[in-house]
Amino acid sequence: MAFRFDGVNHAGQEWRAAGAIVTFGKQIESIRPGKFRTDGTVASKQHDLNSPTSDHRPSPRVGLGTVRALDFAEGTRGFVDEVAETLRLSRDPRILYVIHDRRKFSSTRTKKFPAFEWRPYTGENGHLTHGHLSVVSGELGEQTHEFAVAPGQSIGQIQDVGIGKEEMAFTAEEEAFLKELFRVVVEDMGSNAKFAKSAILDIRKDIITRGELQAAFKDLPKGDVDAAIAEVVKRLNV
Repeated sequence: MAFRFDGVNHAGQEWRAAGAIVTFGKQIESIRPGKFRTDGTVASKQHDLNSPTSDHRPSPRVGLGTVRALDFAEGTRGFVDEVAETLRLSRDPRILYVIHDRRKFSSTRTKKFPAFEWRPYTGENGHLTHGHLSVVSGELGEQTHEFAVAPGQSIGQIQDVGIGKEEMAFTAEEEAFLKELFRVVVEDMGSNAKFAKSAILDIRKDIITRGELQAAFKDLPKGDVDAAIAEVVKRLNV
């Protein structure tokens, strides 16, 4: 196994990885077997000294802390580039930011760069040999459905729907609508972005059978995104 997802850190504090980090780490393990020197979740003593506010450090600092970051190394040339770019294109709302090869993108806009757009990264560690994923805190960062990590894959294609529930995948049309929904409420609503991200994941989680999915997206208003969003929310009772 390449990654640790719980344990005790160098300071003797118990820690666990956020649910989304566990999912992402297991995906990396499955497509790039083996452990590499720059793989890691919880920070070492030296890492904490160098980067005391890193998401690799358990939070809170006392009691059981949560680690919200994972570093993953190249398995084959171009592997990290491919995964990082696929994450960027997926616009997965669980992502806080990704760093690789002196570049960074975040799920929130900056003064100069839109959300999910690469920008220069000037930190001391350029992450030249590995990629870094940080996920958001709270309930959203605990969501365990799989990330898009391969070109052409969409978030939500594999869902953790619980015992006895039908596994399902979103169609291309449904994926396109959810992406537009995300764009409208996150990019256009601004200060409500955090709420919007959580609500969208709740919609994904609550659509748990193929029949419910089809009913939720059937005969939506055409050409009016606001009306379509309102109708989906109404049908799903969220």
